[in-house]
Amino acid sequence: MAELFVSLGAKGVRLVAPADASFNDLCNSYTGVKESSNPSAVALPDSAEQVQTIVQECIATGKQIAVRGGGHDMYKRYTKADAVLVDLRSLKSVTVSDDKKTATVGTGLTSEQILAELEPHGLQAVTGTGATVGFAGWSMGGGYGPLDSQYGIGAHQIVGAKIVNGEGKLVEANDRLLKAIRGGAAFFGIVVELTVKVYPLEGIQSGVFLFESSDLEKTVTTVLTAYNDLAKNDLPSNLCVLPIIMPFPNAGVVFALSYIWNGPASDESRAWADKIGAFAPRLPGPPIQTTTMLNILRNLTKMIRQHIRGNCHSASITHLSPQAISVLAAQAAKIPAEGNGGFSLHIVRKDSPSCATTAPSSVAPYGVPHVSIDILGIVDIAGSAEVEQSMVSWAQEARNELAKVDAAANFTYLPFTHPDHLNLDGIYGENLEFMRQIKKEQDPNNVFNHGLVRL
Repeated sequence: MAELFVSLGAKGVRLVAPADASFNDLCNSYTGVKESSNPSAVALPDSAEQVQTIVQECIATGKQIAVRGGGHDMYKRYTKADAVLVDLRSLKSVTVSDDKKTATVGTGLTSEQILAELEPHGLQAVTGTGATVGFAGWSMGGGYGPLDSQYGIGAHQIVGAKIVNGEGKLVEANDRLLKAIRGGAAFFGIVVELTVKVYPLEGIQSGVFLFESSDLEKTVTTVLTAYNDLAKNDLPSNLCVLPIIMPFPNAGVVFALSYIWNGPASDESRAWADKIGAFAPRLPGPPIQTTTMLNILRNLTKMIRQHIRGNCHSASITHLSPQAISVLAAQAAKIPAEGNGGFSLHIVRKDSPSCATTAPSSVAPYGVPHVSIDILGIVDIAGSAEVEQSMVSWAQEARNELAKVDAAANFTYLPFTHPDHLNLDGIYGENLEFMRQIKKEQDPNNVFNHGLVRL
């Protein structure tokens, strides 16, 4: 390792050793610090060229490589014991194209950071709802978000990329590599730059409907059935409804619907809010307000735990069938109120651009109508081991029951899928052979072997 410190230091790359005072902070993440997973050093590149240098030196000295963006992976697949951790968080450049239709961004940005950079340009990007989640990792892993019914999922926003591959070459992605990057989670190298679509910022109408949930099983059944009835007719593409079932302060476990309307307030936006708010009796809550996606993410950050323990699972269903709703309702009633997790649903509708034949070529399976269910068996990092175990057990049971429903899909959402249940054939299907070919071409020696997708 001393040789690597000397060689990288001579080339201007900062490498941080375990004895350094900043090492533990650099290893900290959404799931805290786990010393058994700590790398032997953290590399802090500030350019694509420095990433390339690090990869080349690690290959030459036989050092293993791990790659960190936002550091939100529940299963710490961004780090590896005794490896060199390439921390991308200094790659934060944002360059908006002259026509304001795309932005070229560094892959160290969080969703909050990219929105903050775009807002002065009167623009926004498609992001998820986690402010501190790495934008690149979210995009390349699939990327569900509030704007995808109008603009498509995160993977389909990617129109360009630069990658340092497994041979240490800095490569401009061609169409084949772009297909692999969209949903492939960078299995063959380190993506150092993305070019993504951006959109006009015209204001967003947003609010949260909290439904009376003393009989939670009944409330879940009533609200999801009402949503199904409403969705039988075409919904506006700029309308997003995000169901959430989890503990709320001083209220116990509550079924909430996050309402997001991308556009100015209007009679139409208010009419749709009234329809959705009337699904079931409600608890008092804040009114619909005009805001931006950046503010939505920042407000959500205030509500969620910044560091957690536990695990998560993913289930996907083709639609909200009566049986699926029944299982969701029954499992929702079992969510431990002492925990900090539960269910979060994302509905990909048939009118999403990602479900159209014109969607960009990708390996992501998420370009079909479906419902993705995040199953969060988590507690605050300071929570008790007993509550953590109850949440983990609940999440496992919920995952198992949802996997058996009549509407169960073959795929799950890659970033939230527990490693014990990861089925790459189910997720990627016929695209898996294409991905293996890309791996042979770009990373023949399997230098990048510790990410979400391991081929």
